[in-house]
Amino acid sequence: MFQGYDPQDQKKLEEMFDSPEEVADSLFLSQQKIICGYKPYVPSEKYDEAMNPKHATLSLTGEPFLYPWVPELIQELKNRSLTVFIVTNGSVPRTLRSILEKKAYPTQLYITLPTPGLTNFLKVHRPLEKEKALDQIYESLRIIGKGVPFRTVARLTVADGLNLIDPDGYAKMITEMMKPSFIEVKGVVHVGAAEKRLPRSAMPSHTKILNFSKELEKLTGYKIVAESEVSRLVILSNGSEPLLIPGLDQS
Repeated sequence: MFQGYDPQDQKKLEEMFDSPEEVADSLFLSQQKIICGYKPYVPSEKYDEAMNPKHATLSLTGEPFLYPWVPELIQELKNRSLTVFIVTNGSVPRTLRSILEKKAYPTQLYITLPTPGLTNFLKVHRPLEKEKALDQIYESLRIIGKGVPFRTVARLTVADGLNLIDPDGYAKMITEMMKPSFIEVKGVVHVGAAEKRLPRSAMPSHTKILNFSKELEKLTGYKIVAESEVSRLVILSNGSEPLLIPGLDQS
């Protein structure tokens, strides 16, 4: 349940948060509001496709595992025939345990790995709970490492001069703790909110990302299976899952 609140205080939680049904309804409504103005300018089949999304991602606007009913939201979205991708920083392991206990499995789960080493972690991530933040993340990685019935990805969102460091440290988290299906090395891009937080020089070149990924390849045994220079992205796999999800429309 929600970190910092009594899990039994259902009334308080209901006052603070929308229900899973309300969240799902709002996702569809917001999508339709965003694209409704494009109708005169795009092919009708493309417009109809966009009005009826097939995929949902819980990420980008904060830590999704702070929401008190993540398993119920996953199930609600799947009941509406959506795939569910989640990106978490791993700081709320009890939500991950709840997903497993309730068998509300996402299609694919990403955990953004922390910068290796406590000193660098505190410098880069600046957590509110300095004493136990890293331990909580490690707990999430170990839960995944014990085996889960869905695809998992260790995401490294790297910035030059900040956390594009210590491939050995990342490799140990990957091979000794999380043991994910895939590793995704993604360079930060100097757009949007990132423009306010980081200098443009923090945006690594694709060459640097690829070289760093090759170091991880040597250290982890995972193999590079895809890359995109435009996206500054490299994907490595341990071979346990196909790169594309069978039967899933990738559009």
